[in-house]
Amino acid sequence: MNLHEYQSKDLFRAYHIPCPEGRVVSSAADAVAHAVAADSFDWVVKAQVHAGGRGKAGGVRLVKDREGLEQAVTGLVGSRLVTGQGGAAGHPVNQVLLEPVTAIARELYLSMLVDREAERIAIIASAAGGMDIEAVAADTPERIIKVLVDPAVGLQPYQGRRLAFALGLETEQVKPFLGLLGGLYRLFTERDLSLVEINPLVVTADGRLLALDAKVNVDDNALARHPDLARQYDATQEDPKETRAKAFDLNYIALDGNIACMVNGAGLAMATMDLIKLEGGEPANFLDVGGGTTAERVTEAFKIILAEIGRASCAATSSPRASSRRWRTRASPSRWWCAWRAPTWSRGSRCSPTAASISWGPRTWRTPRDGWWGPSPPRPWPWQSSPRQSSPR
Repeated sequence: MNLHEYQSKDLFRAYHIPCPEGRVVSSAADAVAHAVAADSFDWVVKAQVHAGGRGKAGGVRLVKDREGLEQAVTGLVGSRLVTGQGGAAGHPVNQVLLEPVTAIARELYLSMLVDREAERIAIIASAAGGMDIEAVAADTPERIIKVLVDPAVGLQPYQGRRLAFALGLETEQVKPFLGLLGGLYRLFTERDLSLVEINPLVVTADGRLLALDAKVNVDDNALARHPDLARQYDATQEDPKETRAKAFDLNYIALDGNIACMVNGAGLAMATMDLIKLEGGEPANFLDVGGGTTAERVTEAFKIILAEIGRASCAATSSPRASSRRWRTRASPSRWWCAWRAPTWSRGSRCSPTAASISWGPRTWRTPRDGWWGPSPPRPWPWQSSPRQSSPR
C-alpha cells in the first residue's frame, strides 16, 4: 500500500527523521490562509499523488507571491497529473502539500527495500540524488552504493559510516546521518515496510540534512498489524478495477495488452503471461484468484476482466495471427486457467460468459457449474506425446 508524501513525512517525524514542516490543503483559500498566518508567500506546492516523477510533470511548483500561490493550487487540485511513472491516465490530485523553500547545497539519494535474492534489507544510496536518479542508475551504475543488512544483527554503525563517507559528507554531518539512518531502519522494520525512499535527501546551505521528499510503501500482508496505516489508504489513487478486486481478495494488476487472463496461482499466472508474450500477444492484466477460490470470487473476476476488455465475447486464441494454435488446459479443479481475447460481440463467437460450457476447437469442456467432465478427454501436454506430434508447426 502506498502512502502520500505528507503521510510519509508524518511517519518520519515520529522516528526523528528531519523533514520540512508543511501543510496539506485542498483549495486555494486554505493555501492563502496558511500563507497569511505564516507571513510568507515563498512556498513549494507539491501535488499529492501515488506516482514518482512529479517534478518533471509539473506537479512541483515554486511560488513567490499570493497570485502565484492561488494559480498553482487551483491548477493542480482537481486535475490529473500524468507522470512518466504513473501511466497514461495519470492520477487525480485531490490535495497539495505546502512547504517552505529550502536553500539546497547538495542533493543525495537514500532508500531501503527488501532484497529477496539476498534475503536482506538493502540500503541504496547515491551522491547523485534528485530528479535524474533513474538516469544515474542506468548510465553510471557505479555511482549507486548498496549495503545489505543482516536481520540477525541489524544495522551496524560501521555500515552507516561507510555510507556517510561514500556520500561525501563532512565530518560534522556523519553523526546526524547515522541518527537519520537508524531512524529510517527502525521505521522500515517496525512498520513492516517494503520500500522507503528519500529523493532528494538534501544538505542545506547551513549544513543540515533534510528529507525533502518521502515515499513509503507498506507490505499489504502486514496491514492487519498496523490499522493506523491501513486507515490512510487512498482508493482514489488506485485503478478502480484493482480496488474492486481487493474487496474480493483478488490479486489484480491492469496491463496494456488485449488478452485478459484469469489464473489460480501467481506462479502459473506469470507462466501464462510468458506464454502469451511468446506467441506474440500482449496480456491485458494479471489476475490471480487464489488456490482456495469460491464461485463468488470467480464470478467477480470474470466481471473485472470483461469490464477491462470492454466486450462480452472472447476467443481463446494465443495470438491474433495464429488462430490455429489454441491455449490448452488440463481438466482439473485445482489448476485451470483461461487466456481470453475479445474481438467483438458476435453470434459466432467462440465462447460466451453466460454459456454452460467453453468451446476449445473441436472439443467442449464444461465449466465448474456442471462439473469437470466433457464428451472427450483433454488433449495431452506436449511432453506426453512424441516430439513430432507435439510440434506447434
